[in-house]
Amino acid sequence: MPKKTAVKTTKSKSKPVAAAKKAISKNSVKETYSKTYTNMFQAYKAFWKRGFTEWAGTSSRSEYWWSVLVNFIVMLMFFLYFLLILHLKSYNLLSVIVYILFLLYGVAMIIPLLSLYVRRLHDSGQSAWWLLLMLANFVQISVLNTVISIVFLVLMLLPTKKENNPYHKNNK
Repeated sequence: MPKKTAVKTTKSKSKPVAAAKKAISKNSVKETYSKTYTNMFQAYKAFWKRGFTEWAGTSSRSEYWWSVLVNFIVMLMFFLYFLLILHLKSYNLLSVIVYILFLLYGVAMIIPLLSLYVRRLHDSGQSAWWLLLMLANFVQISVLNTVISIVFLVLMLLPTKKENNPYHKNNK
């Protein structure tokens, strides 16, 4: 009679340990890659939340354009208020306070906007060094300003590039 041998099976502990390490690493590292926003307020909240801390990663076109739209609307409201004040020639304490708020908003918006530009360039597969074009925009040559503005607008319009993009999470 053939001798029955018991086959001893051992479960590898490496799979649960590897899964636990993967879960810990996923929880400890924030996801800094593009998310498509369908809500203007979520995108604007992300603009301020990510703007001061996250320069790496990517930002989707929707995050960029919703944030630009809200910032444009806020600045337009300030501008219309100032036009009204100039038209009525009624300078008072309220107009000074609104002017100070306008200046504070403009200064506070610079860093998150630059961060958003960097992440948007990364999303389209471009280097953040393209931002140097924005510095050239301060030169007072109108033809050069127009060309640079068009180039930068085209860079912001580029779609998400997932293949061969060193900044995108799928290539890490």
